[in-house]
Amino acid sequence: MAKALPNDIMIPDRTPKFVQNAFYDISHRLGPVLKKDSVRCFLRLFTTSPRAMAWNWRITSETLTCTVSHNALRCAKVVLEGKKPQLHCMHANPNCINPHGYFPLHEAAERFSVDMIKLLFRHGASANVRTVGDDVIEDLLPLQVAVENACMHKYLEDNISPTQYHRDHIYKLIHLLCLPEMKIFLDTVITLAEKTNNLVDELWNYIKERNLFRVHF
Repeated sequence: MAKALPNDIMIPDRTPKFVQNAFYDISHRLGPVLKKDSVRCFLRLFTTSPRAMAWNWRITSETLTCTVSHNALRCAKVVLEGKKPQLHCMHANPNCINPHGYFPLHEAAERFSVDMIKLLFRHGASANVRTVGDDVIEDLLPLQVAVENACMHKYLEDNISPTQYHRDHIYKLIHLLCLPEMKIFLDTVITLAEKTNNLVDELWNYIKERNLFRVHF
């Protein structure tokens, strides 16, 4: 029954507070498991603490977000598929917002994890979800998170001088973006851009509204 549930976009996250509190109680145990990306240890923890990691026949959004934040690809695959018998056919919805106001894809974009982004896409994640709430900058797409973080990355800040002429800025930025050190950032942006609706309008409006390149130009 659980596996038949669709991965519709879910806002807000309706996970009860007592489930969220139970998750926080086991997070110190879950962290090391995800750091090792051990499926066996993850399933063992789930078996002993199912009420902290699942509710209403789904793996909670908090559990999936935490898995993504550790870039635990093997565990994330298990959680998204829901095929292991220990999960009782329950799986995580990649389009369910977490209690903090963002989606797993925002977390993957924040960490420039191309493999995690592709895994989420394979399991139905939408690139057109937006942040919501007082705990985040509202109305951000995952692509916008990736673009802004790439532009603010220390590598760019250290290598672009604000005193250069405008044309020099352009050439220097293009040169830096072509370097191998920037590949992970570009791959992340490209992967998200391919799935984002109204791409040009979204990027242009975002640049205008947030004055995105004010440091560089």
